[in-house]
Amino acid sequence: MSDLVRINYIDKDHDSIVSDVIAQIKAKYPDTWTDFEHDNAGRMLLEVHAYIIDLLLFYLDRQANECFLVTARERQKAINCCKAIGYVLSSAVPSKVTVKITLKQTVPSNVTINAGTELTTSEKIVFELDADVIILAGELNGFGTATQGKTYTEILGISDGSANQSFLISKTGVIDIKQISVGYEKWTEVESFAFASALSKNYTVEIDALGRGKIIFGDNRNGLIPTAGSMVKIVYRVGGGLKGNIVKNTLIKVNGTGYDANGQPVAVTVTNEEAATGGEDEETIAHARKWAPVTYSQQNRLVTEEDYTAAANSFADKGLGRFAKAKAIIHERSGEANVIRIYALCRDADGGFIAPSKALGDAFVSAIDDTKMITDHVEVTAGTYQSVDISGTVKMQPGYLKEEVLANLNENIEILFDMENREMGQSLRISDLYKALDSAPGVDWVELTTPQSTVTPVSEYDLLTLGNVNFEVS
Repeated sequence: MSDLVRINYIDKDHDSIVSDVIAQIKAKYPDTWTDFEHDNAGRMLLEVHAYIIDLLLFYLDRQANECFLVTARERQKAINCCKAIGYVLSSAVPSKVTVKITLKQTVPSNVTINAGTELTTSEKIVFELDADVIILAGELNGFGTATQGKTYTEILGISDGSANQSFLISKTGVIDIKQISVGYEKWTEVESFAFASALSKNYTVEIDALGRGKIIFGDNRNGLIPTAGSMVKIVYRVGGGLKGNIVKNTLIKVNGTGYDANGQPVAVTVTNEEAATGGEDEETIAHARKWAPVTYSQQNRLVTEEDYTAAANSFADKGLGRFAKAKAIIHERSGEANVIRIYALCRDADGGFIAPSKALGDAFVSAIDDTKMITDHVEVTAGTYQSVDISGTVKMQPGYLKEEVLANLNENIEILFDMENREMGQSLRISDLYKALDSAPGVDWVELTTPQSTVTPVSEYDLLTLGNVNFEVS
């Protein structure tokens, strides 16, 4: 039987490694090495090796963690985990806004402002007209819609005729692929080649953690291979994010002109009488960690309130944006039909909540038409939100500065009210608030003035948000 000391494989930190190795040396060479003091050269080498082993074990554990969505921290690893269950992390999505185009004076013929004309704010945020805007003869104003982002045209490369070849788009922040052409022929995007035939002129799109788009073609079994020597060309859009949720009267410049019936240029101006809505930053890992497993469990069918809630929170439209928060509630139940109302909120450029646009709601209802119960009637309406003010007295521990303690308190409160941690209809328990405040570094004790008890939303679709924070620190 071996006389070596049994190694503890659970303790993998530096100090434990040093202790285990010393124990092994003492058991194996009791009379050879007896000096383990810190000024010993052998102890120095032992600790250097323990440091290296500690680092290796850390990175091994880190790599193992990245294999699972629940513990992944790197965005690309989360994208890969979600891909395995058919869930795609949403890239940033653009906002949409109604615009008013105005002539300096009336003209005797119709004036057309072409689709794709760029409209910009003073901060150089670019929108593009979705369709031609026509100002009728004798009128001063015309109306249309515009989507945030900028369109680019690029030659991706030349096909080499190989299977599963891919092309990387040069710009980051891709939000939409408008067109892929091989030679002079347009090809069609599909989610997967699983149902593509050998002759299907299809391609798929993958967006990586840096927002770079990759175009992938088939293998002549599932999806046609582009003919060798043919040019692959792309038209795509870049943009998206909360920054596109501009307030009203922010668009100030038309990067182009209108044209009358004779093709002559006519000067025009632009404004937006309503705020833009729907823009959202790229989906966070925390959001995907919460909703990807739920979406997978639905298996492309919507039956319960939870199914509809997950579908709404996972929905994104490339031209209309996505909901920031959503909750489904069944309002009417009968043997023949159910009425499911989706209460939803979007965000403005500062992260505040606003009502979703009707177009975004209609797009969601249309998107789930094939997966919902045939007897279910679904409608989208605006949710509500209620701000919670927090104030009180704080006694700080010795050795801390007042500003430092206040910063720690605010950080813990913001984590408690983080949008990923709160749902519509969720109460704020006073014990959770005290726990967040008491755990802030430098805090000895806290006495709250407001709130003094658990805060309950006024309805199932009401979201509690953070209001004013005011503490007296002594």
